[in-house]
Amino acid sequence: SLTVAYQISAPINEAIADEIYEYALNKNLPVAEIKAQIQTVKGVPTEDKSSTVITVTTPELQLKKGLEDFKKVVMSNAKKVSQLDAITVLQDCIKEIQADIKAEKIEAVDNSAVQE
Repeated sequence: SLTVAYQISAPINEAIADEIYEYALNKNLPVAEIKAQIQTVKGVPTEDKSSTVITVTTPELQLKKGLEDFKKVVMSNAKKVSQLDAITVLQDCIKEIQADIKAEKIEAVDNSAVQE
């Protein structure tokens, strides 16, 4: 349905859209089930109405799932460009992340000096 298409393609669901699409493909599922699957894939606690079991994931599992989703997105985009370009972009990202980490450490040291 159009509502399901909007749910799957919502920007907030970009990292899991492919997985949800595969789950729902050719199944004629109700919107509520798609919404529940989106929440499950995101690691949000959901209640299974048929057995009143609550599914909860730990923050560590949520982080792991988020990183796996992030990797899927990165790798699917990397396949669209040459290997050299993909490696160059990834190396640039690593440098930026390292610079951010260094800046955060410096800021944390500066903030602790101000608080003393």
